[in-house]
Amino acid sequence: MCDSDALARFDAVARKELEPYFDAIGDVIYSACSTLAKNDVIFWGFNPGGDPAIRDPVGLEPPVQMPLKDALGEFLKRTKSMLDVAWPDNRHGERGVDRIENEPPYTGRYRYAYCPGEAPYQSRTCYLLRKVGHTDAIVSNFLFLQTLEAGHIKASLADVIRDFCHSTCKASRGAAEDEFQEVLKACWRVHMEIFAIAKPKALIVASKKILPLIREYGLLENCTVPTDQCKAGHGDQDCYEYKASFRDCDHELLGHGSQKGITIIEVPHMSRWAIDIPNVDRQRAVDCVVEHVKRAIDEN
Repeated sequence: MCDSDALARFDAVARKELEPYFDAIGDVIYSACSTLAKNDVIFWGFNPGGDPAIRDPVGLEPPVQMPLKDALGEFLKRTKSMLDVAWPDNRHGERGVDRIENEPPYTGRYRYAYCPGEAPYQSRTCYLLRKVGHTDAIVSNFLFLQTLEAGHIKASLADVIRDFCHSTCKASRGAAEDEFQEVLKACWRVHMEIFAIAKPKALIVASKKILPLIREYGLLENCTVPTDQCKAGHGDQDCYEYKASFRDCDHELLGHGSQKGITIIEVPHMSRWAIDIPNVDRQRAVDCVVEHVKRAIDEN
């Protein structure tokens, strides 16, 4: 059951902060609206994957590629996690896209979709959340706007703002760095509202790109030296635990008597970290994540 007061609080902040980007493709919370309540665990990817210029396959319900304004409205009535529905299948490259014309900035439409919940990102995220015992975690992304490229996120966001937000987006008049900082500030303010509602103990971040940006822009403190780490079983990548602290300037946003910090657990990208095909190192890594989450909840 959804907490109507929490949803109203969240919706007001999200619409205020994200209004300049309403026409861009994206989403804020992927999990059901009922998860936006007191919740010990939050899970983040980096940002919505895929090509914002490519539409959903014909007939895909619920829609996945939505303008941010529509996605916020859909979340308020979402009873099923977006991890459990059909996602567009982008594995086929150009062969999997029907080109469309005269609908700028859209250039095509996906031909295929995964079966519900079977995209690798979906199935592996659900697998990990089952293992940690929190299938009702809040599932979101560090950044809410979809970009074709995550590796050059500042330039990619500048392209999205130019193509989708037009003259309504003030940030589009600045340089890529200025635009990025505006998007980051808006997303972080929404995250602070989610934190204030959920009061999470553990934050699982499934990307190696998130913490460097958190450090670069000083969004959290004490997240430089890990308190634990283990092999991820994915190339030379490791899983890390950090005991981060919220900034003094965010305590007012988090509310009276708010927690001072949060345990961050960094893992590889879920589209690539094949924990559903376990080997010794991946199984140990999952066990390590389970222990980190349990310790975070027990300690707080």
